[in-house]
Amino acid sequence: MEEGGRGLILVSARPGAEDRVLADLMDAVFPHDPSARAYKTRYRGLLVLTTEKNPTDLVNLLVRLYPIRGVHSYRPLLVWELSDKPSEKALELLEKAVEKGAKCEKLRVSVRGARVDKDGLWRKAVKLLRERNKKCVLSIEIIENLVGVSLIIRPHMTEG
Repeated sequence: MEEGGRGLILVSARPGAEDRVLADLMDAVFPHDPSARAYKTRYRGLLVLTTEKNPTDLVNLLVRLYPIRGVHSYRPLLVWELSDKPSEKALELLEKAVEKGAKCEKLRVSVRGARVDKDGLWRKAVKLLRERNKKCVLSIEIIENLVGVSLIIRPHMTEG
């Protein structure tokens, strides 16, 4: 968590089902974090959930206890900031995430609404990830001026 001390979770939903997923998500989250808010974005199938809880813990709880139809993946942001220079900020945040222990074997770069050389950013980011030992997927997320590093958690991949 960085800006404002609130955790962010990006939720990838089936396009067209955003309203239903948004309502189900708020119903599931409210008992655990009444201050949480979910928002639709201008990108099809993408929702943003703000929370005061640890985003990764909240996602693990959702996956285990509340299966929501139409959710493709949850992406709790480990670190995030708003920036006018998304490529440089993404590499800086990736370094912070790695220092905190995020050492996944796969890396994904997702860019929406910003002009960024995805391939160049991916190549630079892979050089930063020297030690990769955990079976997880780390993602650099750039949505306009929001830059973050997240884990990708798919509901069907976990036990429960």
